Amino acid sequence: QLKILLLAGVAGLRRNEIDKLLWTSFRWEEAILRMETNAHFDPKTEESLADISLDEEMVMLFQNWEKESTSEFVIESRVAPRSGLLYSHYRCRTIFAALVTWLRQCGITSDKPIHVLRKEYGSQLCAKYGIFVASKALRHADIHITSQHYVDQNTAPKPGLGFMLTEHTASIKPAQGKTM
Repeated sequence: QLKILLLAGVAGLRRNEIDKLLWTSFRWEEAILRMETNAHFDPKTEESLADISLDEEMVMLFQNWEKESTSEFVIESRVAPRSGLLYSHYRCRTIFAALVTWLRQCGITSDKPIHVLRKEYGSQLCAKYGIFVASKALRHADIHITSQHYVDQNTAPKPGLGFMLTEHTASIKPAQGKTM
Protein backbone atom coordinates (compact mmCIF):
# COMPACT_ATOMS: atom_id res chain seq x y z
CA GLN A 1 0.00 0.00 0.00
CA LEU A 2 2.86 2.37 0.78
CA LYS A 3 4.34 1.88 -2.68
CA ILE A 4 0.98 2.73 -4.28
CA LEU A 5 0.56 5.75 -2.03
CA LEU A 6 4.00 7.05 -3.03
CA LEU A 7 3.64 6.31 -6.74
CA ALA A 8 0.32 8.16 -6.87
CA GLY A 9 1.07 10.99 -4.46
CA VAL A 10 4.77 11.63 -5.02
CA ALA A 11 5.14 10.62 -8.68
CA GLY A 12 1.60 11.30 -9.95
CA LEU A 13 0.95 7.88 -11.46
CA ARG A 14 -2.51 6.63 -12.42
CA ARG A 15 -3.94 3.41 -11.01
CA ASN A 16 -3.34 1.36 -14.17
CA GLU A 17 0.20 2.71 -14.47
CA ILE A 18 0.92 1.62 -10.91
CA ASP A 19 -0.70 -1.77 -11.42
CA LYS A 20 1.42 -2.63 -14.49
CA LEU A 21 4.64 -0.81 -13.51
CA LEU A 22 7.81 -2.86 -14.00
CA TRP A 23 11.06 -2.45 -12.10
CA THR A 24 12.81 -1.91 -15.44
CA SER A 25 10.96 1.43 -15.73
CA PHE A 26 13.20 2.96 -13.06
CA ARG A 27 16.35 4.72 -14.22
CA TRP A 28 18.17 4.81 -10.90
CA GLU A 29 21.22 6.82 -11.95
CA GLU A 30 19.07 9.50 -13.58
CA ALA A 31 16.49 9.54 -10.74
CA ILE A 32 13.61 9.10 -13.17
CA LEU A 33 10.74 6.76 -13.73
CA ARG A 34 10.19 6.13 -17.43
CA MET A 35 6.55 5.57 -18.30
CA GLU A 36 6.64 3.36 -21.34
CA THR A 37 4.57 0.73 -23.07
CA ASN A 38 5.37 -2.80 -22.00
CA ALA A 39 3.90 -6.28 -22.58
CA HIS A 40 1.24 -5.60 -19.94
CA PHE A 41 0.64 -1.86 -20.24
CA ASP A 42 -0.63 0.51 -22.91
CA PRO A 43 -0.74 4.18 -21.98
CA LYS A 44 -3.90 6.23 -21.62
CA THR A 45 -2.52 8.72 -24.16
CA GLU A 46 0.74 9.28 -26.03
CA GLU A 47 1.49 12.12 -23.60
CA SER A 48 1.43 9.55 -20.80
CA LEU A 49 4.71 8.17 -22.10
CA ALA A 50 7.30 10.36 -20.44
CA ASP A 51 10.03 10.51 -17.84
CA ILE A 52 9.00 11.42 -14.31
CA SER A 53 11.61 13.03 -12.08
CA LEU A 54 11.96 11.43 -8.67
CA ASP A 55 13.27 12.80 -5.40
CA GLU A 56 16.44 11.17 -4.12
CA GLU A 57 14.58 9.76 -1.10
CA MET A 58 12.03 8.10 -3.39
CA VAL A 59 14.81 6.55 -5.47
CA MET A 60 16.48 5.10 -2.37
CA LEU A 61 13.24 3.62 -1.04
CA PHE A 62 12.33 1.94 -4.30
CA GLN A 63 15.88 0.71 -4.90
CA ASN A 64 15.73 -1.06 -1.54
CA TRP A 65 12.32 -2.53 -2.34
CA GLU A 66 13.56 -3.80 -5.70
CA LYS A 67 16.37 -5.71 -3.96
CA GLU A 68 13.74 -7.57 -1.90
CA SER A 69 11.32 -8.10 -4.78
CA THR A 70 10.57 -11.47 -6.34
CA SER A 71 8.49 -10.03 -9.18
CA GLU A 72 9.07 -8.07 -12.36
CA PHE A 73 6.25 -5.78 -11.15
CA VAL A 74 6.81 -3.04 -8.59
CA ILE A 75 3.55 -3.97 -6.86
CA GLU A 76 3.57 -7.71 -6.29
CA SER A 77 0.35 -9.67 -6.73
CA ARG A 78 -0.67 -13.28 -7.14
CA VAL A 79 -3.05 -12.17 -9.89
CA ALA A 80 -1.60 -12.31 -13.39
CA PRO A 81 -2.00 -9.38 -15.77
CA ARG A 82 -4.58 -9.73 -18.54
CA SER A 83 -4.06 -8.05 -21.87
CA GLY A 84 -6.50 -7.15 -24.61
CA LEU A 85 -9.55 -6.71 -22.38
CA LEU A 86 -12.29 -4.17 -23.05
CA TYR A 87 -12.39 -3.24 -19.37
CA SER A 88 -9.82 -2.26 -16.76
CA HIS A 89 -8.33 -5.28 -15.05
CA TYR A 90 -6.17 -4.64 -12.01
CA ARG A 91 -3.76 -7.28 -10.77
CA CYS A 92 -3.54 -5.41 -7.47
CA ARG A 93 -7.27 -4.89 -6.91
CA THR A 94 -7.22 -6.10 -3.30
CA ILE A 95 -4.21 -3.92 -2.43
CA PHE A 96 -5.92 -0.90 -4.02
CA ALA A 97 -9.07 -1.67 -2.02
CA ALA A 98 -7.13 -1.82 1.24
CA LEU A 99 -5.48 1.53 0.50
CA VAL A 100 -8.86 3.07 -0.40
CA THR A 101 -10.22 1.90 2.97
CA TRP A 102 -7.30 3.53 4.77
CA LEU A 103 -7.62 6.77 2.75
CA ARG A 104 -11.33 6.94 3.63
CA GLN A 105 -10.45 6.48 7.31
CA CYS A 106 -8.10 9.46 6.87
CA GLY A 107 -11.02 11.58 5.66
CA ILE A 108 -10.82 11.36 1.87
CA THR A 109 -14.42 11.11 0.68
CA SER A 110 -13.89 11.29 -3.09
CA ASP A 111 -15.22 8.55 -5.36
CA LYS A 112 -11.61 7.95 -6.41
CA PRO A 113 -9.43 8.34 -3.31
CA ILE A 114 -6.24 7.11 -5.00
CA HIS A 115 -6.74 9.63 -7.78
CA VAL A 116 -6.99 12.35 -5.13
CA LEU A 117 -3.30 11.63 -4.42
CA ARG A 118 -2.46 12.31 -8.07
CA LYS A 119 -4.53 15.50 -7.97
CA GLU A 120 -2.68 16.69 -4.87
CA TYR A 121 0.64 15.94 -6.58
CA GLY A 122 -0.45 18.15 -9.49
CA SER A 123 -1.75 20.89 -7.20
CA GLN A 124 1.49 21.00 -5.22
CA LEU A 125 3.58 21.23 -8.39
CA CYS A 126 1.30 23.95 -9.74
CA ALA A 127 1.58 26.00 -6.55
CA LYS A 128 5.36 25.72 -6.53
CA TYR A 129 6.28 25.82 -10.24
CA GLY A 130 3.17 26.87 -12.19
CA ILE A 131 0.52 25.20 -14.27
CA PHE A 132 2.75 24.38 -17.25
CA VAL A 133 5.16 22.37 -15.11
CA ALA A 134 2.25 20.63 -13.35
CA SER A 135 0.60 19.79 -16.67
CA LYS A 136 3.82 18.33 -18.03
CA ALA A 137 4.48 16.34 -14.85
CA LEU A 138 0.92 14.96 -14.91
CA ARG A 139 1.52 14.07 -18.56
CA HIS A 140 -1.56 15.86 -19.87
CA ALA A 141 -2.09 16.70 -23.54
CA ASP A 142 -2.65 20.37 -22.64
CA ILE A 143 -3.05 22.61 -19.61
CA HIS A 144 -6.87 22.78 -19.92
CA ILE A 145 -7.20 19.33 -18.36
CA THR A 146 -4.81 20.34 -15.59
CA SER A 147 -6.61 23.58 -14.83
CA GLN A 148 -10.10 22.03 -14.89
CA HIS A 149 -9.52 18.93 -12.83
CA TYR A 150 -6.23 18.91 -10.97
CA VAL A 151 -5.28 22.31 -9.69
CA ASP A 152 -6.60 23.59 -6.39
CA GLN A 153 -8.63 26.63 -7.31
CA ASN A 154 -9.81 27.45 -3.77
CA THR A 155 -6.97 29.86 -3.14
CA ALA A 156 -7.03 33.25 -4.85
CA PRO A 157 -3.49 33.91 -6.08
CA LYS A 158 -1.66 37.05 -5.03
CA PRO A 159 1.30 38.25 -7.08
CA GLY A 160 3.41 38.97 -3.99
CA LEU A 161 4.64 42.28 -5.36
CA GLY A 162 3.15 44.51 -2.67
CA PHE A 163 6.56 45.01 -1.09
CA MET A 164 7.46 47.19 -4.09
CA LEU A 165 4.69 49.61 -3.16
CA THR A 166 5.56 49.96 0.51
CA GLU A 167 7.91 52.94 0.27
CA HIS A 168 5.59 54.71 -2.19
CA THR A 169 2.39 54.20 -0.21
CA ALA A 170 3.78 54.98 3.25
CA SER A 171 3.25 58.70 2.82
CA ILE A 172 -0.20 58.40 1.21
CA LYS A 173 -3.07 58.91 3.65
CA PRO A 174 -6.65 57.95 2.77
CA ALA A 175 -9.04 60.83 2.21
CA GLN A 176 -11.08 61.64 5.31
CA GLY A 177 -14.08 59.36 5.67
CA LYS A 178 -12.86 57.06 2.90
CA THR A 179 -11.08 53.78 3.25
CA MET A 180 -8.71 52.16 0.87
